[in-house]
Amino acid sequence: MKKRRKFTERIIACVLAALMVVGVVPLDFACFGAKEVKAAGTFTKRFILTSDSDASLVSQSAARSESVIGGYNAGNGNMSVISSNDVEGYDFVFYSGKTKAALDSCNATVGDSTYTRRFNSQGTMSYQTACIETRISEKSTIEVIWAPGGTSNADARRAKVCKVENNGLGDALTGSITLPSGDALGDNTVQYGNSYITTYSDVQPGTYQIGSASSTLWIYEIKVYSSSGQTVSADIKYN
Repeated sequence: MKKRRKFTERIIACVLAALMVVGVVPLDFACFGAKEVKAAGTFTKRFILTSDSDASLVSQSAARSESVIGGYNAGNGNMSVISSNDVEGYDFVFYSGKTKAALDSCNATVGDSTYTRRFNSQGTMSYQTACIETRISEKSTIEVIWAPGGTSNADARRAKVCKVENNGLGDALTGSITLPSGDALGDNTVQYGNSYITTYSDVQPGTYQIGSASSTLWIYEIKVYSSSGQTVSADIKYN
C-alpha cells in the first residue's frame, strides 16, 4: 500500500506541475513540498564577441584616428564600423571611449563560458561614449557579464545600465551582482582578476546604454530576456 500511495503521489505531483505551467491550477498552490521558482523568460538576443565575427573590426577600429561606432547583429554575430546615422539597423551599437580599438583579444573563462574577445570601455560611461547600446520593445531582463579593467579602485569599476532620456542618460538601474558560481556578491568588494554577472530585472521598453560606473570595464557578454516567464513548480519533494 505504501509503495502504491507514493506512486500515486508522484503521478498527481507531475500532473499538477504541468497544469501550473499552462495556468490551469493557481500557481500559489503548494503540494508535496513543491518549490516554486521564477522562469527566466524568453531569450531575446545577446552581444558576444568571437574571433570570427569581429576580427576585421578590431583591426579597423585600431587603425582609426577617431572614436569608433560599431554595429552588431545578434542573429549572425556580424559587426562593422558604422556612422551615427546607421545605428537603427543593429541589435547592439557600441561606442568606444577613446581613439583606439574598443575590442580587445582575451582568454577569459566565466562559469562554463570562454571568451576570446571583450568590449573594452576604456573609461567611464557617458552618453554615447564608452558604452554598448541596445533597444528593447517589451519588459525584459538584462544580464551583463563583466570584469573590472584595472587594479586601481577596482570596487568602483562595476557594470552600469542607464535608460536614454532626452539625448542623455537617466538614472542608473539597480542590478543584482552575482559571482559565476551563482553566489551573491553580498558585502564583498569587486576585485581585479575576478568576473561578475549583474542582472537587471523588469527593465521597461526603451533604449539603454551599458558601460562602466567608473573607469575601464571589460564586458564579455550581454543577454536580454523578455520578462514573460511565470512562476512554475519545480524540484518536487515526496513525503
